[in-house]
This record gives sequence, structure tokens and C-alpha cells, in this order.
Amino acid sequence: MERRLVKFCLVALLGASLAAVAGRPAEAQRLVELYGGGTAKKASAKQRTIERLLFTAQYYLLREGNLEAAAAEYRKVMKLDKANVMAGMALADVEIQRKKPKVAVKVLEKLGRKARTDGRVWRALALAHKAGGDDKKMVAACKKALAIAPRDGEAYWLLFERALERSRRGEKAARADLEAAARGYLQSGYLNRGPQHRMVERTLVELAGDELALAVYDAKA
Repeated sequence: MERRLVKFCLVALLGASLAAVAGRPAEAQRLVELYGGGTAKKASAKQRTIERLLFTAQYYLLREGNLEAAAAEYRKVMKLDKANVMAGMALADVEIQRKKPKVAVKVLEKLGRKARTDGRVWRALALAHKAGGDDKKMVAACKKALAIAPRDGEAYWLLFERALERSRRGEKAARADLEAAARGYLQSGYLNRGPQHRMVERTLVELAGDELALAVYDAKA
């Protein structure tokens, strides 16, 4: 009875999420992948097990807020499919939430050996290194993501944040990195109308040292 109830809740949860993104097929597909939903093609016994584990992990996360239980389910998935990007990234995110960034790094490094050309894995690894306070490895992971996708706006944003922090601490050497990350971010077109875009734009104007231009930019904002 309890299993049937959990399954019903999980299916309802996915259904509600898909309804919320009606008319956005790409987002709907991402949710199906994240929640472990299958396609019309008949799934193997292994795939059905993976789907069940992913559903259960999401149940623990979204309904119970049980990070430890969710992590256990994701680990079961990774034992069955070591190249499962969604499960690996979700597990790493859970470990970061559990204040275990080093564990997240190990998960993502192992996953990266199976999914070398997936920029999402390297961005996630960069975030894990950032959470663990390893600045150099964070930058290295971002560069790997950019080697795969040179217009990866998310990777440029991570580099921009890091360089901006250094610049605010008074590190003169950070200027070149800050300008490069800012220009890369703007050229990527990522979130080109949001507050991040405006912050990057303003930073470039500020770096130019033209106080009048900066005042005009702020007046228009």
C-alpha cells in the first residue's frame, strides 16, 4: 500500500511539473530526464530500476527534504549506470548541500571520466571546487567546459564572479581576468536581459575608467 502511494505521489509530482512547462518542449524533456521518466520505447529491467530510483530520490528531496536518503538513491543509480549524468550531477548537488564538497568533487571527477564531452559535468565540478574553496581547480574546470563549448555563458559567469571577488580585494592581477570573463559572458548571449548581464556590462564600463560614461550608464539603468 505504501509503495503504491509513493508511486502515485511521484507520478503526480512529475505530471504537475510537466503541466507547468506546457508549451516548452525542451524544458519538459529536461524534467522527464531529471525525474527518470521513460519514453514510448519499452524500457529494459535495468532502465526501469533506474527510473524507480530517480523517482524515489526526487520524492525524498522534494517531499521529505531528506538529503541523506536522496543521496543513497542516486548512488544506487550510479552503481547501475556510471555514466548517468543526471544522477551524478544531482548526487553532487546533494553532497554540496550536505556540506560535503570534497565528496561532490569525487563524484563529478569520476563522472567526468565517463562523460568527458559534457560541459554540464565540468560546470558542476567547478561549483563543487568553489564550494570547497579550491580556486585554481574551479578555474580549470571552467576552462574545460569552455573548451567543449566556447560560448558557455554559465562557465564565463563563474569566472566573472571569481575575478570580481579578487578585484574587490584589491588584486591588480585580477583586472585582465575580469575583463576577459566579462567580454566572454556578453558574447555568449547567456541571460542577456537579466541583472547578471547588467552587472557585467557595468563592470566593463567601470574598468574603462570613464566616470561620465559610468554615470550615464547608471542613469539609464
